[in-house]
Amino acid sequence: MDRRRAAGARAAGAPNPPKMERLDKVLKGELAAVIRRRQLVNLPISPQHPPSPSQPGPQSALDSPAHGAPPSPPTAPTDVRHMSDTFGVCFSAGGLRSVAFSSGVLGALATSGWLRRVDYLSSVSAGSCTAAAFASQ
Repeated sequence: MDRRRAAGARAAGAPNPPKMERLDKVLKGELAAVIRRRQLVNLPISPQHPPSPSQPGPQSALDSPAHGAPPSPPTAPTDVRHMSDTFGVCFSAGGLRSVAFSSGVLGALATSGWLRRVDYLSSVSAGSCTAAAFASQ
């Protein structure tokens, strides 16, 4: 469709096409959301960026930098593709079995301490029941 016909179709009441965002803008927004969530639960932004100065330092000489020199501060990640520790959970369809299984997964993640580390949550169909319950907490 040429430009004049497209403009005429929009003028005649046709819905506007969805606005497209640039990928770099979407990734920056995604990074901001992950960082904000991690700060709320006092988790490191990334393995190189501790959550706060109140966190304990190295626990042994093996954890300390060589020769006692402090490491140079790393640069902050610029988008989530540069974060090596993002963690996602997906809940699938499958009716009551899916709900039962995904509830068990959530329980195991909570028991092991990994539940607070979940950055991404994806679900479909019946798995969305468990995902909604998790997201509402």
